[in-house]
Amino acid sequence: MINTLINRLAYAVSPANKRHRSHKAFIFVAFALPLMAFAIVSAIHMYGSLTELSLARRQAIALPTALALEQRVDRLVGVANSFAIHPQIRELAQSGEWENTKETLQIFKLIIDDPFIDRIFLTNAEGTLMAGIPEIGTEGQNFAFRDWYQGILSTGKPYLSKAYRRTVEPQYNVVALAIPVVDEKNLMMAILVLQIRLDHFLEWSKDIEIGEGGFVYMVDQAGQVVSHPHFAPQGQIADFSSVQAVQKLLQGQRGVEAAYNPVEHVNEVVAYEPVPKYGWGVVVQQPAETVFAARNKEMANVGAMYSLLFLVNAFLVYLLLGAIAHYQNEHDTKRERM
Repeated sequence: MINTLINRLAYAVSPANKRHRSHKAFIFVAFALPLMAFAIVSAIHMYGSLTELSLARRQAIALPTALALEQRVDRLVGVANSFAIHPQIRELAQSGEWENTKETLQIFKLIIDDPFIDRIFLTNAEGTLMAGIPEIGTEGQNFAFRDWYQGILSTGKPYLSKAYRRTVEPQYNVVALAIPVVDEKNLMMAILVLQIRLDHFLEWSKDIEIGEGGFVYMVDQAGQVVSHPHFAPQGQIADFSSVQAVQKLLQGQRGVEAAYNPVEHVNEVVAYEPVPKYGWGVVVQQPAETVFAARNKEMANVGAMYSLLFLVNAFLVYLLLGAIAHYQNEHDTKRERM
């Protein structure tokens, strides 16, 4: 049976056969096709695996960064809560004798030196500012229109506001952490507010190591930038609500993807992680070219290796077909002589 197969193969590629060229091409493809199919399937699988690995590394940075942000805010909430339940503060809010507010606020001198806190002030339940340290002349103004007031009014819990430009000079871009001061029946009597400049979030995020060309940025519950190395913290507050990753983030989703940023006009890989407790989110961003550089290099090496194997396979098939054709030619010559 094997001899019959060899003889038929030899005849198919013999010059005596008028269709020997097409037969040679068919046999060549038959030998090369399995290797090509294996190479393509392997390359697709490897490409997917390397891509997933590259993306997973960025997600592994986003999650602890979001947790670190939540813990930092939790710490501020804990400190503020300890003062919101302070007997002097509660007595002041309950009595409504706001003329003593300035003296009472001296207890905050213990935390006003915290570099993360720029200002502390106390308002009544209607959002009118009674006193603050340092004093900047806003006493008596009503801030019920602010997001921090609306947020604490609707939740009754500590509320981290959206980024905004404060009213008085110097007009810093800030966020506010509002803490309710409640009575024995859990009714709000006053609001304690810690004001934080956006600069502090940027300085903190700069210490997070991402890799070449990478950085972390944070957005508030409206998709506004709280910290971003490409936007000055005291410039115009950037709106990233049109960025796909930020939109998903504000819906409470987490993930990682390669996408085009319509605000910065770059192709990037972003890993996004929400901070649901406060409605904020963290995005780890790096140029797509940088993220996939190692993958592309590995794929180039694999492509070169399979190309070499294909050439070796083609050469061997060429030699095999040549040997078979030579065998058939010698066989035909001997038969003619007999």
